[in-house]
Amino acid sequence: MTRTRTTKRNLDNMTDQEQEAYIAESEHLLDALDPTAIAAADHLGELRAIRAISDDLDSLGRQLERAVVDAHRSGRSWSQIANALGIAKQSAHARYATLAAVDEALDP
Repeated sequence: MTRTRTTKRNLDNMTDQEQEAYIAESEHLLDALDPTAIAAADHLGELRAIRAISDDLDSLGRQLERAVVDAHRSGRSWSQIANALGIAKQSAHARYATLAAVDEALDP
């Protein structure tokens, strides 16, 4: 859809009859707008943003898992890893120990 920008000067260059026709067409277009369709379009944008953020979080989560496994593999203790994550040692171990063990088993 092409959008024409009408400035005050453009309206000034129109005859009274052209201005009235322009205003009538604009009012018709405004009346034809469906408020629920506009709201739905707004919500689609919100939902797309949620999806994009969710995808980013998934990606960041995988990067974090990889970083934790790599740190543990390189000899960092669960206490050090937990400190870097800002969580308790038990929480870090519970959350990431299985990943570290699987990684170790797959690539000794």
